[in-house]
Amino acid sequence: MSMRAHGLLWLLPILLSAPARAEVKGPLEAALARAGLVDAKVTRVEGSLAVTCRYADRTLDEPRLRKALVAGMQAITASEREVRAAAINVIFSDGHVMQVSGDPALFREGMSEAGLLRTARVRFLTRGPAVTPGPCARGMSCKETPERCPCLPGSLCEPKDKSADPSGCVVVRATRNAEVVGQRSVCKPGHTWDEKGHDCVPIPECGAGLEHAGGCLCPPGVPVSSKGGCGADEQPASAPASAPTSAPTSLPTVEETVDMGGFPRWVWRAMAAGVGLSLPLLLYLLGSIFSGLRSRRSKIGLRKYCIQCGRKLAMDDVFCSRCKTQQP
Repeated sequence: MSMRAHGLLWLLPILLSAPARAEVKGPLEAALARAGLVDAKVTRVEGSLAVTCRYADRTLDEPRLRKALVAGMQAITASEREVRAAAINVIFSDGHVMQVSGDPALFREGMSEAGLLRTARVRFLTRGPAVTPGPCARGMSCKETPERCPCLPGSLCEPKDKSADPSGCVVVRATRNAEVVGQRSVCKPGHTWDEKGHDCVPIPECGAGLEHAGGCLCPPGVPVSSKGGCGADEQPASAPASAPTSAPTSLPTVEETVDMGGFPRWVWRAMAAGVGLSLPLLLYLLGSIFSGLRSRRSKIGLRKYCIQCGRKLAMDDVFCSRCKTQQP
C-alpha cells in the first residue's frame, strides 16, 4: 500500500461518522412553517408560484386555517414580490387536498370568510371530504362504521382485501386525468372532478360564473354560452374589406348590406316598399269610415218627428203643418 493511500485511510472513519448535511430551507418555506403550513415544496414557473404543504393541525378549525392561508399568501408576497399568480395546495391529516389560488398581493390580515372567497379561488383537488358525523378514526372501517368511513366514488367497501386503504375501501375504477398523492387521487393541473366524482375533466372558463363539478354556475340573468361558460357568445369578427365576397342572387349582396343608420340597405328598401303598399289601404279605410259616418247621420235624420203631435218630418222642416207648432 502506498503512503498516499495509507494517509487517506485515517480520514475514512471521520467521513463516515460526520452527520449528513441538513437540507437548507429558504425564507419562504420557513415563513410558511410559522404560519402552520409545514413541509412546503415550492415550484416556480414563469412568474407563477405553486406551494404544496401539509396543514400542521390535525383538527380542522376554519378561522385558524383561514389565518394560516392568508399568512402563507402574505409570505409569498414578501418573498416573491413579482409573483401575481400563486396556488397553495394544502394536504390535511385525512389525505384530502385543498387548493387556494389567486393574486397573493390582494390578501389582507384578518380577512373574513366572505372576503377570502371573493379574493381567492378555493376548491378541493381530491373528491372532497365526506359529510360525516365524525372522523374515521383508527380501528373504524367502512363496514363497521359506514357513516364515518364512507368509500369514495369508484371504490368498494372490502376491508379484508390486501389493497384496501385504512378505512377498508378498494378502488375498482380507474380515474382519468388523476394522480395519486398519499392515499388520495388528485386531479392533474388544469382539471377538476366531474359531477359524479369519477373522472377529472378540464376546468371550464366560466367568466362571471363559478366553476362547480366541471361545469359553470351562472348568476341570475346571465345566459349560458355555447361553450358552457357564463355570458353571451362572442360575435365572429367581420371579414376584411379587401376579402373577396360572393353571394347568391337571392340573398343581399355586400353592397346591399352597407350600414345606413344601424340597418342594412335591403331592410330600408323593404320598409319603404311596405309603406308604399300600405298607403292605398289606409286611404280605403279612411274613406270607409267617413262613408259610414255619413250614412249613419242620414239614417238618423229620416227619423225626425214633431215634438207636439209626433208627425214624421223631414230633416229640413222647422214647422209642423198639422199642429201649427214651431220645431227646434
